[in-house]
Amino acid sequence: MTDTLTELEQQFETKEQTQKENKHYVHIINPADNIRVQVHADMSMTAGEIVAYAKHHRLEVVCLCGYKFVPSRNPEAVNDTCPICLDVAGMLMRNEGE
Repeated sequence: MTDTLTELEQQFETKEQTQKENKHYVHIINPADNIRVQVHADMSMTAGEIVAYAKHHRLEVVCLCGYKFVPSRNPEAVNDTCPICLDVAGMLMRNEGE
């Protein structure tokens, strides 16, 4: 039982650290993954429109890397783009070309 608790604690700490690290990246969202925001707005939206709408209405968005957050500020150009989001975006674009 102790081993299981230790393993769960380590997973939680790793996830918590990953979430803290993710906050410093500019993330990429896919409109298809954020359909609930579009349904809330009752319209089709671009990624930028989804972020602006979610920010205004305090709705959670989902990034390509799986990170979820409620937008609260504009992304800063000085921050790097999430490498996982970039990888997923690249895969999506390659698959779309097939």
